[in-house]
Amino acid sequence: MSRIYALFIMLVAVFGCVFCVAQESEILGLWYGPSDSDGRSAVIHFYRCGDLYSAYAVGYRSQGGKNKMESETIKHARAFMLGEITYLYDLKFDKNEWKDGKIHNPVGETDFNIRVKLSDDAQTAFLRVSLDRYGILGISTEWKRIPPEEEKNYFLLSDSELEKLHMKGN
Repeated sequence: MSRIYALFIMLVAVFGCVFCVAQESEILGLWYGPSDSDGRSAVIHFYRCGDLYSAYAVGYRSQGGKNKMESETIKHARAFMLGEITYLYDLKFDKNEWKDGKIHNPVGETDFNIRVKLSDDAQTAFLRVSLDRYGILGISTEWKRIPPEEEKNYFLLSDSELEKLHMKGN
């Protein structure tokens, strides 16, 4: 009887680990940011590098749902100038949220603290950007997951470019 009990405990532990990993990876992929005053939404790509999560801007979606397509020149220039992309870095997954990360604003060359939580259906990301580590002095915003059929409309950086981008944040 103790063997059956030990096997049951081991299966529960393994299932629990698999569930945590699946939950942890739900943030990966493309997301629409909130609309700006011109009705455009930033398109953000979340990726994982080691144990940390990061994200970078890949373009924007204009009002009315049309995607802003990039010319080859813009694609190559953006890929070359990795440090000029607004991005998130060093997010750690802990207790159903990504925290202790930073968001970089290349315009003012400043970094802010950031935390991210997902809705139960993993279709909405709730971000808290703040001056302080605890999120007291800051703003909250929501991002929406991009449907898989729209992902092909955006140019994503290669793995080697992502490594360079991730190292910029360290």
